[in-house]
Amino acid sequence: MLPLAPSLRPSLERDFVPAALWNRAYRALVDADPGSRPFALALRAPGGAVSRYDSRVLGSNHPRATLTLLYAERLLKFLLWQRGGCHVSVGGADEVARHLAAVYAPSGARAFDHAFMGERTYRDPFRVEACPLAELPAEMVAALPVGRHLDGCRIGFDLGGSDRKAAAVIDVGWYIRRRSRGTPISSRIRRIISRASTIHSPGRRAIYRGWTRSAAAPPAST
Repeated sequence: MLPLAPSLRPSLERDFVPAALWNRAYRALVDADPGSRPFALALRAPGGAVSRYDSRVLGSNHPRATLTLLYAERLLKFLLWQRGGCHVSVGGADEVARHLAAVYAPSGARAFDHAFMGERTYRDPFRVEACPLAELPAEMVAALPVGRHLDGCRIGFDLGGSDRKAAAVIDVGWYIRRRSRGTPISSRIRRIISRASTIHSPGRRAIYRGWTRSAAAPPAST
């Protein structure tokens, strides 16, 4: 491990290592290594979007080269959940690509991420592959138009720490909201959908709050 001295340590987890301090120490080790090499991860999603992250890692013959495996695994985990993607190309370190492919495999330590970021989210198999650094795709962010259309049906819910809130909207003017504690969110969503479909009438618009109908003009703050 890297020598770290956090100024504050959680009383319930004395061995906790802040990622920011670990990454800072690892980068300092890389900067001092004459054999360090460029390294990059490219995350692709169906449709052509590419997210690329460039960095540097220790040389493969460095006495502490195994730290690179931890660095790359934590980096990939963060990028998957920050940016998304199901096809991961690893450039600059083939041994790291092999390690990540084993960790992010159906039977690996990150089997959940493999399934979630693959078939469950993108409906495409998740895979990790080595790629020559020069052939790694460039960043390409897909622009998605914002429709600004206000008709249709929407469901929103908030799993808060103290309570849970759910809302259903039909054609903007029809609004159902419920807030409570202890009730499963799935049951609440089913109830508000049922309620919204019962009261919805295409020829009229009203705002509903806490199941109480108000045909008057909506209040200033909603």
